[in-house]
Amino acid sequence: MSTKIIHISDEFRENLELPVDGPCYELAIALHRGLGWPLVGLLDKSSVNQKWRHAAVKTPESGLWDARGLITEKEFGKPFPEIDSPYVIMDISEDDLRSIRPVREIAIEIIAKIAEALWPELPWINGQQKRYKEFADALEALSRKYDLWIGGPVPGCPPALFDGRGDNLEKGYALEQTADGLGFRIDRYFDNM
Repeated sequence: MSTKIIHISDEFRENLELPVDGPCYELAIALHRGLGWPLVGLLDKSSVNQKWRHAAVKTPESGLWDARGLITEKEFGKPFPEIDSPYVIMDISEDDLRSIRPVREIAIEIIAKIAEALWPELPWINGQQKRYKEFADALEALSRKYDLWIGGPVPGCPPALFDGRGDNLEKGYALEQTADGLGFRIDRYFDNM
């Protein structure tokens, strides 16, 4: 199959930056699930309950990966001045993070997509890029079989693919003949349409 993937430009990638402090639990879980790398946490010993101040994943080469990308253990706690070096970094689980605060699945899903767009070079196990490429490969085979191709109505306005999320709201595709009669626009439709 000849599907090519054009990654987001550096200009737009800058708009996707994730904050180091904030949704670090969600990012760490998204990376853990998407890459299969173990979760690690930065222990805040000054806290009464000794909670996880920050979370990341450990790379196969024993580096750490968080919103900053690849970092060392010495860099891990630097954004948190209340944590003294040497940092206590321990293997943790999703349940460990959920015991500190709520972690929403929808936030993990959204952040996983952003992470894959930021770092497409990482070895994603079953990321969205893989799924979309497999879909495009199958669509290409179907297009070749019937010699019908999906494209944007005008140059610079290509169609988009949307995640169905398994909620069964999608009822199928609607084909609408173009005004010039030379093709059809394709779009998804919902139950109320």
